[in-house]
Amino acid sequence: WDQRRALSWLARFEVPLNRRCSRLSGGQRTQVALAVALGSRPTVLLLDEPLSNLDPVARTEVTGELMAEAADSGMTVMLSTHIVAELAGVSDHLLLLAAGRPILTGDVEQLLAEHTRLSGPRADQPPSPGTVVQAQHTDRQSTFVVRLPDPAAAPPIVAPGWSAQPLSLDDLVLTYLKASGQAPHGSEAAA
Repeated sequence: WDQRRALSWLARFEVPLNRRCSRLSGGQRTQVALAVALGSRPTVLLLDEPLSNLDPVARTEVTGELMAEAADSGMTVMLSTHIVAELAGVSDHLLLLAAGRPILTGDVEQLLAEHTRLSGPRADQPPSPGTVVQAQHTDRQSTFVVRLPDPAAAPPIVAPGWSAQPLSLDDLVLTYLKASGQAPHGSEAAA
């Protein structure tokens, strides 16, 4: 047990040590739970919705501090969340679950590089090789999310009238959830 580490975490987030946990706010109780978890000096820290009771400013600060702790100690942090924005910029690996089953896994940067959104005139297939993950059509336009076979070797072919756009992590997750037929409330992402 590393008392100094736990107390340092509580001091960083100004959690009063003279109050019982039951008298602390939800965000302060979350900080106590994180301090206890970090005080045990784990090699792997599994967190389920750790930021849910925190305000937006505290979410950003806690995420930054957790990543700093992980970098300093070599600890692996597995973060489970329904809020994909919490993962952006801090995760290096994604495991996306729908109905308890994995539907997408891999290195975040690699997954983002492998996927593109192609928009152009109405067509049954995109003008680029790859696996169509999602297709949307109107009378005059088609939009495809495509997983490219090798984005480094062959970037998407953009035919006249077509445009290619990268996906954000949020776009990627929502695309796979919609393609799996799972509603977002029944899904979870972990990094």
